[in-house]
Amino acid sequence: MPAAALSLLVYTIITIVIGRDVLTHLGSTIANDPGDPLLTAAILKWNATHVPLTDAWYQFPIFYPTRDTLTFSEHLLGVSVIASPIYWLTGNLVITYNLVLLLTFPLCAMAMYALVYRLTGSAAGAFVAGLAFAFAPYRISQLPHIQMLATFWAPLALLGLHAYIE
Repeated sequence: MPAAALSLLVYTIITIVIGRDVLTHLGSTIANDPGDPLLTAAILKWNATHVPLTDAWYQFPIFYPTRDTLTFSEHLLGVSVIASPIYWLTGNLVITYNLVLLLTFPLCAMAMYALVYRLTGSAAGAFVAGLAFAFAPYRISQLPHIQMLATFWAPLALLGLHAYIE
């Protein structure tokens, strides 16, 4: 088994162990407190059911009668790229939120793995870097904020920058 696939398997197993309580109640509970996660879950559903950046999309149903209320909150369009297909398949915003939250861990790990492997050529170093980036304590403290967990774009941006410079 190639090192990257084995690393992904290990990252996924760690995610399953960490998220076992959420996975056993996937559609009926939400990770951490229900405050921010329910708001972001509602925004993810809104993004999956409205065409982004249209007038209707900006009319998220908060702060009635004010218009364009989505401008007062985070739009989560980057996360919606992953969340919308899950919502379309399940039709359940809690399942969608929970799966996306859990997916951020292996996605962050593999993004860092790709960056470090390109820079060092070391699969072992890349594995450790992915582990450190995805499962660091500061990420666990951000469980109610899916937008803070979905940082897999950062190593990918650096990977692209290195490729461009070379």
